[in-house]
Amino acid sequence: MRIAVMGAGGVGGRLGARLIQAGADVTLVARGEHLQAMQRRGLRLNQANGHLTVPVNATDDPSKIGPVDLVLLTVKTYQIADAANSMEPLVGPETQVITLQNGVDSASVLLEKFGPDRVLPGTSYTIASIESPGVIRQQSKTMRIVFGREDGQITPETKAALDCLTPAIDAELSTDIASVLWSKFLLTAPGNAINATSRFPITRLIQTDEGRDLLIGAMEEVAAVGVAAGVNIDPDAIQKGLSFMESLPQDQRMSMLTDIEAGRPLELEAQSGAVVRIGRRVGVPTPINDSLYALLQPHKDGRPT
Repeated sequence: MRIAVMGAGGVGGRLGARLIQAGADVTLVARGEHLQAMQRRGLRLNQANGHLTVPVNATDDPSKIGPVDLVLLTVKTYQIADAANSMEPLVGPETQVITLQNGVDSASVLLEKFGPDRVLPGTSYTIASIESPGVIRQQSKTMRIVFGREDGQITPETKAALDCLTPAIDAELSTDIASVLWSKFLLTAPGNAINATSRFPITRLIQTDEGRDLLIGAMEEVAAVGVAAGVNIDPDAIQKGLSFMESLPQDQRMSMLTDIEAGRPLELEAQSGAVVRIGRRVGVPTPINDSLYALLQPHKDGRPT
């Protein structure tokens, strides 16, 4: 099975490296200095237990790859529209596209463009980032993804995608992907926003009563929005989210804080923006998330150059 990783940054590069290690036929799509470094020296992965370098096939032009069996889309949410257009040469009549963005409606552009028989909304539980061009650091111990069709069906195509991934990656095929996405979203959307507005590691912030109550209140709003939207929300999702947060390193920084400090654009519309937008649509007030969204608006497009 031929695989293309569209947007081989932190998460995409890590997934691609592991698939290459396992012998899969993988091409990475990247750009700029990161691409050039990978083409010259391969892709280096730094982990807590050591490092490795894998040779890669990498390009910035999907038309040089042609149709593949599986695309892992790992670009940022604000890059999805452009990626959907540029990845057209990768998508043939049998191609499956797994989307691994933050948020609960990030796959909508792909679903509209390529259809529900091609697009598998999903999420990644890997924490990884580009440390320098051609070098990725994985902060999390796990490398897990969950994906599935929007209608919950298990088809021969989705099963083939799973079978292709599982020798290398902890992958799971879900029959209720909306529930999976919302269970992660109710932690990451408010967690990222609180982390970015406070400019302080959220793992330390929630050690205070006030910080913990703020996060819980914001998560409860997201859960209420999901329920009103008809999503099956795990009743233990909030406690599981808190437990996960407490298990992270003491000074763990979430991606939005890293982006705001670096002056990069934020995935604000896919996270706090989605909470506010969907909340209004289903008639659920979200005052905490409204405030977080408003405070981060000036930084949405990154630092002016």
